[in-house]
Amino acid sequence: MTMLIEKIENPDIWQYVKELEKEMDLPENFTWGLYKSANDWLFIISLHAFLESMVTKVLEIQYDEATFKTIYKLPLNGRTSKLGLIADSHNLPKTYIKFATQLSDLRNKCAHDITFFNFSLKEHLDNNPKELSIFVNNMELSIKDGIMAPDGNTYSQKNFIKNFPNEAILLGIIVWLGTLRLIISQEDLLKKNKEQDEKRIRLINELFQENFGFFNR
Repeated sequence: MTMLIEKIENPDIWQYVKELEKEMDLPENFTWGLYKSANDWLFIISLHAFLESMVTKVLEIQYDEATFKTIYKLPLNGRTSKLGLIADSHNLPKTYIKFATQLSDLRNKCAHDITFFNFSLKEHLDNNPKELSIFVNNMELSIKDGIMAPDGNTYSQKNFIKNFPNEAILLGIIVWLGTLRLIISQEDLLKKNKEQDEKRIRLINELFQENFGFFNR
């Protein structure tokens, strides 16, 4: 087993992904299982659905019910989109949007053309140089120069993405889902603190009424 795979399987790396899988009632090791399935069609469509579901969940937490009903109708990508709202409100780097947009493009190809069911992502990209170039430029999220690949060799960022597109997607998904998990934790903490503050104010008001209510007689 290579160092890259060992790193990916490390429980610390998977912590946030596993938490989200559990929250969404997905099977244990759902994301890893998709990577190991050797079905690129299923891999792309399922990971895209997972990402979109978590983006929607974050927005539902961030906004009140009335606002969320409007936001829910927005597309995932685009100038005014769900991803745009999250990226702007949390100052996410452009590499996040580029990655998600690329994944959406691949998902649309797979979802709208059943002939992609048994396709190989690497072979498809190798046979379409223009598409490969776009893919490489959009998949920079989490990939650094000198990264060790499944074959045990180290690669530059671009060469890794060219030679290991599935791994580039997997690593990018881990970064995206981990970031969303942190955002959810932050929003939950803010909400909890707000509820605690409201509870303190309510208790103070009750104590005031008990002890000084006679002023209101």
